[in-house]
Amino acid sequence: MTFLCCWTPSRAATSAAAALNPASSPEALGFDSPRLAKLDAYMAKAVADGRVAGLSTLLARHGQVVSEKTYGVRSLDVTMSNVERARSPSIKG
Repeated sequence: MTFLCCWTPSRAATSAAAALNPASSPEALGFDSPRLAKLDAYMAKAVADGRVAGLSTLLARHGQVVSEKTYGVRSLDVTMSNVERARSPSIKG
């Protein structure tokens, strides 16, 4: 079984995913949804633990996208006021 796993900036992942067709389900391409959920949890924890500021994953097989997700922020060097501002659309900076 061959598959592609990429960690890329979100803009690159989005444009790469746009060039591929979405899979009807992960299982249709030989992926296991519970194991993909573990990958999702691991990536989210890496961001939550501060090991990385943010990342994107793109899993594809045979030209079809199995999963595409983006986690975190662009930089860990963000002031709290910027984080709060980003999370609240009612706050203008």
